[in-house]
Amino acid sequence: MFFSLNLSIHFQTDEPTKRLSAQHFRYTPDSGKSGVYINYREVSQQFELEPGHYVLIPSTFHHNEAADYMLRVFGEKTFTLEG
Repeated sequence: MFFSLNLSIHFQTDEPTKRLSAQHFRYTPDSGKSGVYINYREVSQQFELEPGHYVLIPSTFHHNEAADYMLRVFGEKTFTLEG
């Protein structure tokens, strides 16, 4: 079974270890999206991001629909991922 998936990227304006507030998502536009929710096995997208701290948020189309994710990130320059 496949779920309709999407990925959004949000710039972390505060301290990178802090959790983003609900207000952040209401008033701060995302830095990138994978597009519309798509019912495929995988979703991929290429982004050009400024240096900084970002939060990657995979989601399903239906609210409270749980799914497993594998996140693969590639970059042309050296970067660090923390989870």
